[in-house]
Amino acid sequence: KFLALDGFAALISVPIWVYLGYFFAYRIDCVIHQIRNYEFVFIIALILLFVLFVLFKIYRKRRSK
Repeated sequence: KFLALDGFAALISVPIWVYLGYFFAYRIDCVIHQIRNYEFVFIIALILLFVLFVLFKIYRKRRSK
């Protein structure tokens, strides 16, 4: 059963990754440029998510007391 499900998952995921690799291989410079453009926004979003997570944990801890 495991091998059948794993094989089915491989039939779906492997062609997708191969196609994405083929598609972006010729556009790698553009992809790197776009990542550098939005790097600051991504870092700020991660920091904001972390702060919200910590605040949520503090809120739940105080609420349970």
